[in-house]
Order: sequence, then structure tokens, then C-alpha cells
Amino acid sequence: MVKITGIDSSGPTPGFGYLVCKAERYLAIGPDKYRKADYFKMPPVDSSPETMAAIHRGMEQICQRKGTSRENPFVNLGVHGFHATLATLHFELERQSIEATDGEAILDRMRMKHRVTGMVVELFNKVSIDSAS
Repeated sequence: MVKITGIDSSGPTPGFGYLVCKAERYLAIGPDKYRKADYFKMPPVDSSPETMAAIHRGMEQICQRKGTSRENPFVNLGVHGFHATLATLHFELERQSIEATDGEAILDRMRMKHRVTGMVVELFNKVSIDSAS
């Protein structure tokens, strides 16, 4: 379950609608228009094609309500792709812990904080051990 503080939101998972709204907008208008309208000009214009592809996958997964629980984590983003996706939405790492590992993947619990509002969200990212770096 996503735990968010600092924002009043309705729905079964309070606050996650904020992330979904931003991700839907990103996917609807694309990274260039999103960047032009974004206060911090995210994602960075010099991002690699691999990073941009990971951000796109991350936004799609947010819209699919991925990352909200151990049972429904983000997948196929890796560490860098997860951070790039959340940085695009103005979130930075506050705390990280390993929830589980099975020899093939690591399940990270990521506590992310919004740079402006202070909103905190707890998300789960499953990272293949091959792509953990």
C-alpha cells in the first residue's frame, strides 16, 4: 500500500492519484512538452535514450498502479530508471530498505519525498540482480 502524507486526496489509496495524474499528463503530451511546462525542466534534456525509455515505462506503470505494494512492485526499471521516473515527478530518495531477495531479484522499499510539497510516498521496486547496478 502507498503511504502518502502532506496532501489531501480521495480514493482507495490516498494521494496516489497525484502520481497518476502527473504520469498520465507526461504520457499524453510527451517528454518535450512536459519538460517545457515543468518548473524544474524535468526530465533533463540531456537524458540518454535508455533513461527516457525507463522513464516512459515508469510512467506507464504508475498509471497501472504498479509500485504500490510488495505484491505489485515496479518491474523492469532498475535502480536508475526508478530514480529517473520519480525525479521527473520531483521526488527524491528519503530512505531505502531491502524488503526481500530471492537470488534473482531484490525488492526495494523506497520512501520518496516531494522536493516542493514535502509529500512522502512509499513505493516498491523489484530489481533484477543482473541490473541492480
